[in-house]
Amino acid sequence: AFAQSVRELATTNFIIQRQTLSQHDVRVTFTILMLVTVVIVAIIALSAGMLAHLYSEPRLRWFLYIAALAILMELISAPIAALLRREMAIGKLAIITSTGTIINVGLTIALAALGESYMSFAWAWLASTIWISFLSLLVWRDFSIFLPSLKNWRQTASFGISDGLGT
Repeated sequence: AFAQSVRELATTNFIIQRQTLSQHDVRVTFTILMLVTVVIVAIIALSAGMLAHLYSEPRLRWFLYIAALAILMELISAPIAALLRREMAIGKLAIITSTGTIINVGLTIALAALGESYMSFAWAWLASTIWISFLSLLVWRDFSIFLPSLKNWRQTASFGISDGLGT
């Protein structure tokens, strides 16, 4: 949860709230989001072993690895969700998120019933994130938004920081 909150400093709200939005603005937002996400994922992955040892729970390492992968996968759907919100395509977004939630809840319950304990949450999160990313790509066919760019990154970053600190 903390990692997700920190990542929101590289907010996709820039995409939603920007008066006039260019393709380049979306690419810069994606790039900043990607850089922040990679740092967060690296921290989680590198600290997984230490945290598992600290809590004397070896499976915690795998939980954190899977969670880090789910956070990484969210890179695909995050900018698309922001673009769909901007376009007021709430129906498409509702289908994407609702089916993802159904997968998450259903798989969590099923895996817990099969004895996966807390790992059921990690596996279900990853599966639902993959599904949401897949549906997002089906809905938003312009993959050029994923081309990295840092041209004029300061404007996007300063918006993300001020927006993140303001909430």
